[in-house]
Amino acid sequence: AVIIGIDHYDWEEHLAGCVGDARLMFNYLTEGLRVPASRILLLTDDLLPTRERILRALYDHLRDNKDIPSSGANLLFHFSGYGSSYKSHFDSTGTEAICPADRHGGALEDGVVVDISDRELNIIFSEICRRKGSKLTVILDCCHSRGGIR
Repeated sequence: AVIIGIDHYDWEEHLAGCVGDARLMFNYLTEGLRVPASRILLLTDDLLPTRERILRALYDHLRDNKDIPSSGANLLFHFSGYGSSYKSHFDSTGTEAICPADRHGGALEDGVVVDISDRELNIIFSEICRRKGSKLTVILDCCHSRGGIR
């Protein structure tokens, strides 16, 4: 499992409860379902969930992890924090995204969006499912999350 909770963003009013929700999910998995803590990567304000750390977690802890069998494993990605959306001139559905802790106000920094878009998540989740089987549960506890797993 990869569990992410972000309460503190530099560009916006702080959230209350996202880190707590992430810790509750961790406790549910370890105490309720008896999943070994070593199989769970918890990223919260203590270990800042930057864009790079979130993407590395998805690749290293889930997709490329040799300790996870190539089929039959139950995998979980849980994100609790800010979400965002962008209008598109090319697509009527627009783009939705999760906001990492290092996201800059307005989402643009030198012309580069640092949020993690629904399209990026779709590609990564598809790669994980191709390598590890299709038992991936995704929980997006944020605004604009309906397109996150298109």
